Amino acid sequence: FFKQKTAYEILTCDWSSDVCSSDLRPIADPRVPPSAIFVALAGCTVSWVLYGVAFQLLAAALFGATSGTTASYVAVFTLSYLAGYVFLFSPGGLGAREEVLQRLLAATALHPVPDAMLLIVVSRLWLTVLEAAPGLLLLMFRRPSAVLPPNS
Repeated sequence: FFKQKTAYEILTCDWSSDVCSSDLRPIADPRVPPSAIFVALAGCTVSWVLYGVAFQLLAAALFGATSGTTASYVAVFTLSYLAGYVFLFSPGGLGAREEVLQRLLAATALHPVPDAMLLIVVSRLWLTVLEAAPGLLLLMFRRPSAVLPPNS
């Protein structure tokens, strides 16, 4: 039969030894098909290009014209966004993204500092609206949940 354990033995014992490895079924390593990786990379590439194009169009809307190529706007926006993403000390990379964006806009001579500062503030507001809008729309148009009668 089984030996009764004392409270001390229960607290100090290795619980993993109580489970036989033969009782556990093997779990297969997850396999991601190469096609799924390709689709994910292609989707990310397309979205970064579209973000960069939208950033260039935002600059054109603010200032009437833009200097530089679309590729430079894509690179500047993508690098600054990723810098904000990996900066873990502020939500949404607040501050880090803007600092990198300001430095890159100056380094590539896309916009002078006063224009760059306006573009940076407007782009942060633009991104905030784009990130919040889907959630707000879902809250506005969600189906009402079923009301349960109170327990009596």
